[in-house]
Formats: sequence, C-alpha cells, structure tokens
Amino acid sequence: MKKKALTLFNPKGAGRPKGRSKHYIPHIKREALPAKTPVHITIKINKEYKGLRNKTFLSITKLAIKKARLKGLRVIYFTIQFDHLHLFIEPKNMRELSNGIRSLVCAMAERMRRHLKLDKLKSFVKDRYHLHILKTPREVKNAIKYILGNTIKHSGVFRNLCPYTFTFKKPESFALEPPRFWLSNSCFLSKLIV
Repeated sequence: MKKKALTLFNPKGAGRPKGRSKHYIPHIKREALPAKTPVHITIKINKEYKGLRNKTFLSITKLAIKKARLKGLRVIYFTIQFDHLHLFIEPKNMRELSNGIRSLVCAMAERMRRHLKLDKLKSFVKDRYHLHILKTPREVKNAIKYILGNTIKHSGVFRNLCPYTFTFKKPESFALEPPRFWLSNSCFLSKLIV
C-alpha cells in the first residue's frame, strides 16, 4: 500500500487517497452542462463482471435503459465492450443526467448480481462515469464515430460491430430515441449513422 504524502495542511496523511490508478476520476464538482448539449458517457465495470458482450447482459442493458428513460435519460447510441459501456445521451440538465445514470447503473447492477449470484457488497462500477460534454459539431461527429466504431478499436475485427452496438435507427434498438438537439441531429450526421 502506498504511503500518503504528508503536507502542511494534512500532517498525519489522513483521508481518502488522492487516486487509485492513472485513470481515476476525482470526486470534484463536474463542469456545468449547457442547454441542449449532448454528452458522451463511459461507464467502466468492475473485474468481477467482465465479459459483458453476451445476450444476457445485452437484455439487462436494454431493460435498464428503458427504466432510466422514466427518469428522463435519453440514450441515442450505445455500445457494450468487454469491461465498459459507451453511451451518447441528450440530457436536459445535470440533475436529470445524474439521476438517469444512477438509475441505469443500479438497474444493471441489481440484475447482474442476481444473474451471476454475486455478493451484494461487490461494486458494479469501477469508478465514477467519465463525462465528455460535446459542444461543437466536430466533437459530436467524432464521439458518434468513436462509439459506433469502438469494437473495431478493441478487437480489430469489423464483423463484431453489429451485435453489441446500437443506434436509434436499428429496429431492435427499441429502448433508444431519435436525437432532438440541433448538435445531435445535424444534416452532416445523416451519412455517418447507419
């Protein structure tokens, strides 16, 4: 275990450690969310739940997205990877976003624990969700390309893209909604989205 750094303000080195890994997201206040701005969310899952690319977790995720819609979470695109999820979301405000993500994660965790018969004390998510606020059309385009092509990045194989990547245009994506914000619905995106 690492020794804590002693400072003038904390001579005993007490309190929560600053970071557990280089990818640790600190518990500080998040950036304000401008009106009608889409976001890209990454949720990392703990190692006990790894191997998410299966039909069981897919059905659990779809049910969780349906439940989160009741809290106002509008998911437009999502993809499931081996140990994390990417979501493209249109939130009204920060409170609605945090309530929706909390609802989504709780619903997935509850069903996964029941399915895998795991102890309730094991945390489902590895860390806080990563939030990227998309402010320009270029950022939106790049985020959608990244989400829809994330399987190729991780596996290097194109054929694995379809089963666990979902857009509002696919008929089996019953839990997803079409975009409403100007940035998400721009004409330049029509050729990009399958």
